[in-house]
Amino acid sequence: GFTLQRGGANSEMIGGGMILAAGTVQNCIIVSNDVTREPKGAGIYMTGGTVSNCTIVANRHTGYFYGGAGIFMLSGLVTDSLVAGNTDASTSVGYGGILPGGAGIHAEGGMVRNCVIRGNAGSAHGAGVMVSGPAVIRSCLIAGNTAVGGVDGGGVWLSHAGARIENCTIVRNAAGGAGGGVSIASGTVSNSIVYFNGAPSDANYSGSAGAVGYCCVTPNLGAPNVGDDPRFRDAGAGFGTNAVLGLYTLELSSPCANRGLNDLSWMTVARDLDGNARIGAGTVDIGAYELKPMGSIVVVR
Repeated sequence: GFTLQRGGANSEMIGGGMILAAGTVQNCIIVSNDVTREPKGAGIYMTGGTVSNCTIVANRHTGYFYGGAGIFMLSGLVTDSLVAGNTDASTSVGYGGILPGGAGIHAEGGMVRNCVIRGNAGSAHGAGVMVSGPAVIRSCLIAGNTAVGGVDGGGVWLSHAGARIENCTIVRNAAGGAGGGVSIASGTVSNSIVYFNGAPSDANYSGSAGAVGYCCVTPNLGAPNVGDDPRFRDAGAGFGTNAVLGLYTLELSSPCANRGLNDLSWMTVARDLDGNARIGAGTVDIGAYELKPMGSIVVVR
């Protein structure tokens, strides 16, 4: 791998650090790249290809719309990567009818899988992830992100009917508006934990309750969702970029164990965020991590 840093783009250019249309970028660090005015993707601009096992940190978008300080993606796959500490300092929300957002990732298509998206901050919707097209965010930890000002979706903001959040853990995010965890204009959230987030209204979730299924969220949205404390091994403390993050694997007593909805089209060969089989005991767990018992004690007499 390599380190790509201090790249830049302005006006209508794209990709401050890198433009990826095909191939694989692996084991790389994309750090401290910058775009200003109208560009997309301070760290990486993707129309295809794969980003694998990379660290995308401390990239900055300052402009009118689009966003995606860490990654702006139209297609492709981002997997097993860390997207952290990126900043979207957009000066307008909805300028020209185009919404900026996604300090960590702005996805109009493609898939983000088995990633940690944390500590990103933005002045537009979806500080962690903004999904404005038919993209899938799967088996990710989205934690400690902040949408400043009066905007929504500290962790995630969805605005397309084909936008999907699947088996994610969304915790300790903050928004200045509504939906500290998730804000949905259109799209769905399934098999995910949305808990311990903060906002002036609808701390964990804002939008249509019908868009959320088989999730752990409070207030409880009703069956098949659950509203009880997910019982993490360490829940952490605080909200947004000032949060102290914990350990978001599940305790044995977690109500999220075996409470998800199986989707065998991908789960039979998939791994959770820790690398364990995605279905550990017949029925998938809610969240990014499958419950992994610590082991048994056998007494021989």
